[in-house]
Amino acid sequence: MTKIRIEIETTDALSDQDIDAIVRVAQELARAQGKFGPFRSAHEGYAILLEEVDELWEVVKSKGRCRPRLQEESIQVAAMALRFLVDIADKADPVGTPLLETMGELDRAVESRSFPGAIEEALG
Repeated sequence: MTKIRIEIETTDALSDQDIDAIVRVAQELARAQGKFGPFRSAHEGYAILLEEVDELWEVVKSKGRCRPRLQEESIQVAAMALRFLVDIADKADPVGTPLLETMGELDRAVESRSFPGAIEEALG
């Protein structure tokens, strides 16, 4: 286990509760990265983020919603949004053209005729 130290300069804009939430999101991000690795494409990242948002929505809609489930699901949404930022958005071409990595993966899948397998893998 690696311990990290996060320093944030603030002028009291962040409360102790905000900082606690950031720490919990960072812990979930580390857990997910260790278990699943980086997103392989923008489509995969979007699908996973959407799945987490849907799970949060289910808790929100439930009549017996409870704070721990709301916290758990919102932490997962935030962690997956950070994964998307780091794994996909920060690597995108700044003028908005498709990711070269993703296009290369698609070209290789088409050339090797494994396109249906690549789609199944991306959709999980």
